[in-house]
Amino acid sequence: IPDATGSNAIINTRLALSRMVDDASIEGTMWLEVGKRARKGQLYQIAQHSLAQADVSLSKCWTTELFDNSTVSTLTRDSMSKLKLQFAKLKHAIGESTTALKIIEDEIPTKIFQMNDSELQSFFSNRSSESEEVIGRRILQATEWIVCGGLRGVAEIKNRYQTVLKLLPNWERGKQGVCDFETDSSITHSLLYLSFTSTLPFRQV
Repeated sequence: IPDATGSNAIINTRLALSRMVDDASIEGTMWLEVGKRARKGQLYQIAQHSLAQADVSLSKCWTTELFDNSTVSTLTRDSMSKLKLQFAKLKHAIGESTTALKIIEDEIPTKIFQMNDSELQSFFSNRSSESEEVIGRRILQATEWIVCGGLRGVAEIKNRYQTVLKLLPNWERGKQGVCDFETDSSITHSLLYLSFTSTLPFRQV
């Protein structure tokens, strides 16, 4: 594996060990890490290949767990969710921003934005899929792209940031996102303008 960050030898060793013990979960996690580092190093072809390998390994793990236990572990679910996020970030990095946003938005349960704290707690305690961290990170990334593209109104964006803080109240990146949004008047004014103009009747010129 080409080195994106100076630690390829360690990752290569771990991958070899995971294959020796036939552990698809570890192998998938390692490929996911390689893909993430390659993307950050702008080695996009390597990132694409690595994430595809991670998909193969984690899909195998998913199928095996379903067959053996009739359920999928939280670790495997979260790993698959992180994989989708990395795929989306890769798409965004190579200029396919619409596809990137759709990959993330399709995985966000829309009703989550209308829940209060107790409803959120009940929602996550009663479901056996993704964790608060995974969904919170997904919402924040999608919201940051939405803000940059001026795709939604101010009220909706504030609600999305507030949802992130409800899910991950101690996450510094989430707090920083809210702070940046509230203090960047140029973004706020642009969004207010877009919200206003979107309510105007269409006029043909």
